[in-house]
Amino acid sequence: MNVRISCISQARVTVNGWRRNEIRVLVRNGTGVGFQVHEADPTSKQPVWVMIGRRGTGAPAGTDCISGDRIEIEAPFGASFNIAGRETEIRIDSLKKVTIKNLGGNVALRNISGGISAETFEGDVSVEDSSGQITLKTSTGNILAFGVKSGQVGEAFRVSTSNSRYPSKSRTPSDRGKFGERGDNLRRCPPSGRHLRFQDLER
Repeated sequence: MNVRISCISQARVTVNGWRRNEIRVLVRNGTGVGFQVHEADPTSKQPVWVMIGRRGTGAPAGTDCISGDRIEIEAPFGASFNIAGRETEIRIDSLKKVTIKNLGGNVALRNISGGISAETFEGDVSVEDSSGQITLKTSTGNILAFGVKSGQVGEAFRVSTSNSRYPSKSRTPSDRGKFGERGDNLRRCPPSGRHLRFQDLER
């Protein structure tokens, strides 16, 4: 499954993989979100390309920026995420593949099995226990990578940084749990598709 968020204007964003065949989004003190299925598997009818965007603007989900104090997302372990952010702190744990382009803010990725492309112009980029083809770029921050390996022969690890440093020393993270926090007062949306469920959780 491919999931795209075309614009997050401002937020602390956490994305965690989980075993459920369900996407769940919680926005704290921010805009409402909507889901739009762009493509489904012709046999199983399962969504394979999903857009997440602002709800209630009259435009289709995925076309307007979403924002909030904090945005928490859960998605299936096998999902691939593509996120474009402006002023966002992004933490992602336990997904298949991640593509991030961020104008400002730190990016922290962990347990990504199928490749990473992460770019932030003003902020640090850190990657832990991940594999696949990996490309990391920052203009004014630092890049940290540890526990990184190639999934297949020929997969490259590329780093691009200016006015910063790339530390090669490994470190042990103090928090081995998942990124993010759980909340209550969750509102469930009606199921979408045959098996995959979408939830817009507001607080």
